[in-house]
This record gives sequence, C-alpha cells and structure tokens, in this order.
Amino acid sequence: MKQHYDVLLIGGGIISSSIAYHLSKQGASVAILERNQIGCEASSAAAGILGAQAEIDEEGPLLDLAIKSRSMFPELVKELKEKNGYRRRAHSKRLIKSRCNRRRCTRIKEKSRSAPPVG
Repeated sequence: MKQHYDVLLIGGGIISSSIAYHLSKQGASVAILERNQIGCEASSAAAGILGAQAEIDEEGPLLDLAIKSRSMFPELVKELKEKNGYRRRAHSKRLIKSRCNRRRCTRIKEKSRSAPPVG
C-alpha cells in the first residue's frame, strides 16, 4: 500500500467516491478511508438516490448549480460505462441510484467478515 497520497478523503460515500474519481482523472493520487464498505453507509441510507434539486425550494445560485450538475449526469454515466461497465439504474433523468442497497451491503459485510485477512 502506498505511504503517501496527494488527497485523503474521510468517508466512502457517493460524494467522496465522485471526488476521488475526478481528482484521479486529473492525476492526483487519492485514498479513501471508510470504516465499512464504500457506498454502504449514508449513501445507501438515502436509498442510493441523488436528486440534484430535490430539496431546493427556491430559485437562486444553489438551484442553478443543481441544474448544471444534473445536466452533467449523462456524460458521467457514459464515461463510467466505458470505463467499467456501469449501468445507470435510474428511472428518471433527475436521479442516479447507486448499486449498493441495504441487502447488498449486509451481504458484503457478512462476506468480508468470513474472508481471510489480506496482507
């Protein structure tokens, strides 16, 4: 394991994972510290859904940012599909649903407990 990283992210949710992905694309070496499984804590508790403007009640800079962010989803989905076969499971162009749900996270945790130590 590397001893030095350009960036250290605490928490392995969808936001940290996205930050790590984009920083890595720019050449940064990034490490994520997560106490459990990547994407299986707050990101799965939120039903794995990112609603770019779901909780914004008024017009303004935050709404503008959310709309711009949402407009970037299709290109990101295309890029992720090309890199690792990611399939968008969303039913709305306004939402992206992560692949880790509670049942899957439970299975992953159980499997990791019974796995032999690495390193």
